[in-house]
Amino acid sequence: MKDVIIIGGGAAGIFCALSIMENTKESVNVTILERLEKIGKKILATGNGKCNFTNKNLAPKKYNNPKFVTPTLSKYGYKEIVKYLESIGLLSKEISEGRMYPYTESATTVLEVMRMHLQRLGVNIKTNYEVNKVVERNGRYLVYNKNQRNYYLECDYLVFACGGASAPVLGSNGSGYSLLKPFKVKVTDIYPGLVGIKSEIMILKVLNGLRFKCNVSVVEKKTKKSVWTQYGEVQFKGDGISGIVVMEASTFIARHQGNYIINLDLMPEASLDDTIRMLNKRKELFESSEVSSLLTGMLPKMLGSVVVKKASIDMNSYVKNLTNANINKIAGLIKAFPLEIKGDYGFERSQVTVGGVSLSEVDSESLEIKKMNNAYICGEMLDVDGECGGYNIQWAFASGYLVGKKVVESIKNNA
Repeated sequence: MKDVIIIGGGAAGIFCALSIMENTKESVNVTILERLEKIGKKILATGNGKCNFTNKNLAPKKYNNPKFVTPTLSKYGYKEIVKYLESIGLLSKEISEGRMYPYTESATTVLEVMRMHLQRLGVNIKTNYEVNKVVERNGRYLVYNKNQRNYYLECDYLVFACGGASAPVLGSNGSGYSLLKPFKVKVTDIYPGLVGIKSEIMILKVLNGLRFKCNVSVVEKKTKKSVWTQYGEVQFKGDGISGIVVMEASTFIARHQGNYIINLDLMPEASLDDTIRMLNKRKELFESSEVSSLLTGMLPKMLGSVVVKKASIDMNSYVKNLTNANINKIAGLIKAFPLEIKGDYGFERSQVTVGGVSLSEVDSESLEIKKMNNAYICGEMLDVDGECGGYNIQWAFASGYLVGKKVVESIKNNA
């Protein structure tokens, strides 16, 4: 009997275990080791608790390294994942923009279905098992438990499905990378991805709670060049901004590590000249009103006030006294409202890890680690990250299932 240990009971680890047990007739003992008291806790938080588990618009270009993910996604894409989950009992539906959810719109349903199938297939699950060391000895791996001195489990095949460093309270705390150090497996620098961006508190404090759709641009400070732009809803917080579009921007910033600011185009449908014309018409319409009223009906009240204040105009002066320079400055701010980047909300509040195990260390066809024998890696622990919309959990499912198949193939070939 061959022993397989999977370190990590998240989406990738679970799918890997299911794949092994479903695709072999050999006698195989599969064990999932989970650091927390339960498996799949991060799954429960996916899609705000609804579990957006894949997307009809799945394509390699949705990831940071399209070439690397192509072999996996070509075998286990959107259709295959939906079909597989349905085969083990999960009904699903599309809600918006290709996003697929369980029919119940509850992540608990997804985890329950998978846990039931793990039980049916006879997968061993050991919780509260925090792996702190892996040793290779006589062609097998010894996997040590931090919580029990000198206690370890042995296996013939080892799968790293430890996750990245995002949302450590849900399981993945970045500790998996250190397990690979003795084997000299290269790990790139890691950063929080799909996370809110901290900015100027004095500007944003009054906008706390506001949601507003606009174009968000990442702009190089030195060249003033826009290097990334996307339209979406921005959620203003007391000390920063969030929302899907902002989280996408944060991933770009993390991966490119430049000196940037954020620009908000508050009226993307209008050109700068159009905006100037609108403001001049409003100047005539509101000439007897205070400047604070200029943008009423054009932008949300508090946002309009912030724009006018940013233009360094006396809020108690009258609209009729605005100069052409004042109008041009306000229009410029509407088209490019700048926000200094003061940081992000950290791994604790990020949805994905940017960086991880270098892709040069892994065979893209099998996800086997080149410097180790019979050892594989899947999911977020790799330097693979995707956009919002179900793409990251899709990668976890697909890469986990692929690794499971490759483990089975190896067992058969070496029988």
